[in-house]
Amino acid sequence: STDACVPPLSARARARAGGIMGLPLTALVHFIAVESRSLYLFWGSFQSLARKIAIAAEMRRELGDDYVQDWSDGICIHNQTLSDTVECVRAGVHEAMWTLHIDEGSVRHCYRHGEPGFSYIGALNISATAVIGLFLLSSIFLLLKSGAQDWQDGEYLYFTWSLGHTKVHRTFAYILVGYTVLAVGAIVVMAYMHNGADDLFLQPEQLIKLTWSDAFSLVFGAGAFLSTHDPAFHWSDPRLR
Repeated sequence: STDACVPPLSARARARAGGIMGLPLTALVHFIAVESRSLYLFWGSFQSLARKIAIAAEMRRELGDDYVQDWSDGICIHNQTLSDTVECVRAGVHEAMWTLHIDEGSVRHCYRHGEPGFSYIGALNISATAVIGLFLLSSIFLLLKSGAQDWQDGEYLYFTWSLGHTKVHRTFAYILVGYTVLAVGAIVVMAYMHNGADDLFLQPEQLIKLTWSDAFSLVFGAGAFLSTHDPAFHWSDPRLR
């Protein structure tokens, strides 16, 4: 028969054909779910910093300067009234993180009640999400361009090892570092600008005391995306692909 004259496909060719015909590709799924975990953790750290600042600033408005602290989800609050207030503020902050303008009634009344206007925390969170999202999309574009389909294939392993050396990846890594430094600096500048003018921000010394470790961790975390960790063997050898 005619089929008997057709040479069998190699394992790599079968994997690529299966990837093309049956999305999602295993390499793409693995890259998004596993290889990009550090980017998701960085994004979560950025959100955690923004949330910590916003909640602390609002609790300062509610209770005064003696209550400037980290009101994270893990703390235990025995006073039920205070606990309800904190939970309401957290919910309001969560809503404000995804809008650029706060109107009366657009977020929970516990957050910035009587203080409508520009959502600083929203601008921080949305801009960070955009920058990190573009970084991820650029890496996905390079993956699709590489032709790697199977996450167990040598072509995919070569891609993951070479990604940190590519010009596109390093350019976006520099953009991420620059954005992080500018964002942290803008937070400090805004605290000084609003100091004495309104109570939407923490006072500069309160801000620094509460978030200095988070800010340094973010900056150094962003810088880590510029570092490359090559395996101890000649990974660029074509025989491995």
